[in-house]
Amino acid sequence: MYCVPSIPAVSGSFAVALTYSAQLCEIAKEVQRITDEVKNLPGVTEQYVQNYVAEQISPIQNQLSSLTASVDARFAAQAALIQQRVNELTSSADSQAAEVLLNAKSYTDEAENVLNEKIDATLLQGGTVRSPLTGDVVTVQQALNELAGLHQTGITAGAYDALGLTAQGFEAKDLTAYEFDYAGIAA
Repeated sequence: MYCVPSIPAVSGSFAVALTYSAQLCEIAKEVQRITDEVKNLPGVTEQYVQNYVAEQISPIQNQLSSLTASVDARFAAQAALIQQRVNELTSSADSQAAEVLLNAKSYTDEAENVLNEKIDATLLQGGTVRSPLTGDVVTVQQALNELAGLHQTGITAGAYDALGLTAQGFEAKDLTAYEFDYAGIAA
């Protein structure tokens, strides 16, 4: 008798009881059953693939949405903390600037008081200073009067036109800036 290979689709204990042709019949029945089952499966259509992909992707999209919301919440919390810190630093800088301004104002007010006291003392003593306009030695009161009198009698553009002066006529007067500002145009 020739060697008949065992058919793996039939279990060993069952295969012993069947002849070779019976075993083939059993395998054919199994193949037919599987073929019928495959025929009954829904066909692989575009809609089927879309539904399958959607089922597979949906949990991943949910996880990404959850992660996005979590990251957005953390960024919002960090932004709020940063804004709070900026507000604190701004408040601190404003407070320090106000303190520096107050100290500077106190210092300049004190310096102004000292200077006013020295000016008053010098005026009472009849002291002398150099004139800021001529450089001559004059009393403090006279120097103050010179400064206060600047631009009081200087000629205006309207007065210049009313005199009918030309540029050459004005230059011929050979006025210094002091004479022009302090005394106006000499007649």
